[in-house]
Amino acid sequence: MGFSVDVVDIENRKDSLLSFLDMISKYKLVITDRFHGAIFASITGTPCLALPTINHKIIESDFWFRKLKTKTFVCKNSDELEKRISFIPEPYEYNSSFVKAMYYHILFSVLENNTISVSNPVQDCIISRRTVRSWEDYTVNKILLYDIIKSGVYAPSGSNAQCVKFKIIQDKERIFSIGKECFRRNINLPPVVIMLGYDFGIEKTINFDHQNKTWELLKYQDIAAATQNMQLYCESIGLSCCWLSFFTNKRQEFLNSINIKDNNIEYLSGLAIGFSKSKSILETEHSGLSIERKNIENYIL
Repeated sequence: MGFSVDVVDIENRKDSLLSFLDMISKYKLVITDRFHGAIFASITGTPCLALPTINHKIIESDFWFRKLKTKTFVCKNSDELEKRISFIPEPYEYNSSFVKAMYYHILFSVLENNTISVSNPVQDCIISRRTVRSWEDYTVNKILLYDIIKSGVYAPSGSNAQCVKFKIIQDKERIFSIGKECFRRNINLPPVVIMLGYDFGIEKTINFDHQNKTWELLKYQDIAAATQNMQLYCESIGLSCCWLSFFTNKRQEFLNSINIKDNNIEYLSGLAIGFSKSKSILETEHSGLSIERKNIENYIL
């Protein structure tokens, strides 16, 4: 039984490559365990889930896929593949000129610096994160929500008390009410909000005195730490967030009215999570202030 092979010679190699990339760009998702399959998907901006093989190539390329802000995600196993396949990001608009531009960008970086400039992927995630206020109407599945909450659970907490609790809200009417309360106007929020509360019941079991003002401050810093962990995890997997604060002394009274109440729990904030409709990464200012930070020296006393 024979098979045919397309011959690519020096005369037609460019057209053949661009034709192949054009074909890849038309797919909504690529699943591959081949290193070059992941590379082709990254070049065309096609969402790609890459599975590792017995060699190191796919695993060790994960840093670069993130560094170059591609839509290629390395899945460690089939379980992670099943999680990620449920939220396929939109592909980039592919243009063959991108291939040449990317090639020269990398080439010049190597020639100038003898290396490709490398930054820390965690810091990249911190710097690229943006608050989003325009959403697609896609929900986030339960497995991913639990992973997001897990990142909040592992945030530091005062005296390691681990008093922060999480409540998943997916009811549209309650989410609408939360948005109106937080922003003082009707606003679109995604189909999922995670409320964060402080469990004073746990505090009492470890001999904390929640009437003591020293311990009273812990609820704010612990919930802030958990929220930031969750935001950064969402950013790392392609989800977007909006941190929700309740600017009212009657916060718990409002939450009680929409049946967000639990014994010993004081809810302090929420995190709206979903898929961004806006190009918030391209924004240069918010509330009349520049998003870009000044030189670090300006913040050091």
